[in-house]
Amino acid sequence: MNDDPLEILQELVRSDDIEYPHEVFHFCITEKSKSILREQVRKHQISIISATKRSDYLFVQYKLDQLKYLNDLLHQDDIEQIYKDCVAFISTCLKEEYEIGISDLNRCLMNQTVLTIKDMQRYQICIEHSQDAKELKTKHLTQDAVHSSTFTQYLTQLVNIMYIDLKDKNIDDPLVKISLDKIKLLSTFISDVSITYNNIHRLFTEKIELIVNSFNISVQSTQFSDSASNLTKLQSAITILADHFDSQKLAATYKQMKEYLLKYLNDSSVKFNVTFTKKLDKSDIDNLNSYICILESANNTFSLHSHISKEELNAIYENLSLKIMNYFKAIVEKIEQTAELSNLEPLMAELDSIRTISTFDIKTTQLYFSTLEKLLKYVNQCRRDVEQLLFSLFRQEQIDFDKLTNCLISLRDAKWIEKYRTGVYCDVIDNIEKQIIELVKELKESAMQINLDLYNSNKIKDAHQIVLYINEMKRLNKFVPSIDKHIDQVNKWFIKVTNDVFDIIKNTFNVEKWKEQEYETLDFSKAEKGLNYLYICKEIPDLFQTDCKSTLTNLEEFIKYFNSFVQNEMESNFEKIEKYEGKHADEIFEKARILASRLQEISEIETKYKRIFSYFLQKKLIKEWKKKLSEYLNELLRVMDLLSRTKQTDA
Repeated sequence: MNDDPLEILQELVRSDDIEYPHEVFHFCITEKSKSILREQVRKHQISIISATKRSDYLFVQYKLDQLKYLNDLLHQDDIEQIYKDCVAFISTCLKEEYEIGISDLNRCLMNQTVLTIKDMQRYQICIEHSQDAKELKTKHLTQDAVHSSTFTQYLTQLVNIMYIDLKDKNIDDPLVKISLDKIKLLSTFISDVSITYNNIHRLFTEKIELIVNSFNISVQSTQFSDSASNLTKLQSAITILADHFDSQKLAATYKQMKEYLLKYLNDSSVKFNVTFTKKLDKSDIDNLNSYICILESANNTFSLHSHISKEELNAIYENLSLKIMNYFKAIVEKIEQTAELSNLEPLMAELDSIRTISTFDIKTTQLYFSTLEKLLKYVNQCRRDVEQLLFSLFRQEQIDFDKLTNCLISLRDAKWIEKYRTGVYCDVIDNIEKQIIELVKELKESAMQINLDLYNSNKIKDAHQIVLYINEMKRLNKFVPSIDKHIDQVNKWFIKVTNDVFDIIKNTFNVEKWKEQEYETLDFSKAEKGLNYLYICKEIPDLFQTDCKSTLTNLEEFIKYFNSFVQNEMESNFEKIEKYEGKHADEIFEKARILASRLQEISEIETKYKRIFSYFLQKKLIKEWKKKLSEYLNELLRVMDLLSRTKQTDA
């Protein structure tokens, strides 16, 4: 140790090369040195163990490098064993730390409710320890030693498991919040987890959209339980996803969903406004019934009330119900204002159809049956009126045929009422119709059996009263059309039999024929009866408009002609009598007879046939002729007396 190092080196340079140094040089160590070395190695081992426990892997690497160098240099078995023991201890510690780290992570992520920052910091320390031991692992540890990436890989696997589990979770599942909170926290420590977290965010964005779409579909299909379920899910999600989504946006979406449901119900109600401006047909009733059922379903979906108040839902329901009830009441008013029962049937049918709408059979019960009772009361009153009027009719009393007709038509048009109350109608109308026809036939036959010839003028009024009564019954033809033919028959008969008498009167008292008959003696009784007959017929408008008027005029003219003819004849004969000169006494006697006969006729006419005499122009004809004849007689007596005195004087 005291020699000059340079000399030694120069000597070494000048010497020959050693081709196999290991055969020349041999390490030699004394026992004392071995003891000192062993102690030093033992200190290295203790330092390595201590540093490993502190996770001071840089120091561990430093000491382990020294230990390995000694082992490689000295090739001592005990050094090698200590080196291996140190390596094994380090590997065991790293493995234990890994297992503890992943065990804690697994517990926090899979079992523990909350993952804390401290939990992640502990796991982060494990990763850092593993990273610190990276070079150590490369130089000294085996290939199966735990690497830092293994921590990240395991964490990523757990996150993926959570991701897969979240795919099956609903947005309102409380476990979603726990998982999302954990993954979000993990993403702040592990950048790779941020990708998964973003994917999960997109996943739940899609889930929210699916909830909204499902809600819209459930509303359109009126599956309100599903609608309520979707609202509940989104409402819960507002809290659950509050730290991961925009809460205000979620709340706005939730509000829009409620508004969508209310708008759907309101819009459907509003669209019926036009419907109530016209008569409701079957499709309208079906649509109303369907929509009322929809509103009832919404009202009865109790799970919906936690989102939309029952008052709001009920307001929509009551709004439409009120429109239907108002329409129902409007029909009832029409029924009360309508007099004809035939027009009431379609109105009652409308009421019936409205009552098929859900719950409206109950809501309209009182008003409906009150209206029905009024109709039944009206029908029964019509029936009583008909029975009373028919009783008078069959007794041939004067009745209000218009009222009877209206009542009969009302009864006939009320046949439909049978479906509401049996026994109200039955066969009463058919029986009444038969009875009326039989009555008309009986009256017709009774009238046509009356003899209305010239000598039965006193029966004309009776026959005419029957004919009039039958004709009044013509107003019943709206109810019994078949009576028209019987009424026409009796009218034609009445006109014909009277016209036949008119023809007889015309032919009997015809001036031209009487002239042709050389003024033969007239049947004044027949003429008087003719005048009476015509005067009676004159009071009957239907007859007076026929040949009665002309026949009466002809007979009056005939009587006036007869009066004039007789007056002239009497004047002529009397004048000839006055001018008598004693010749042709027979002729004078004939004229006197004719004059006397005419005076007798006139006297008889004045006494017995006053209606004929009323047409004579000189009502005091007999008196005047009596006076004239009396004066003529006095003149004759005076002349005869004068002749007698003259003859006596001559004698």
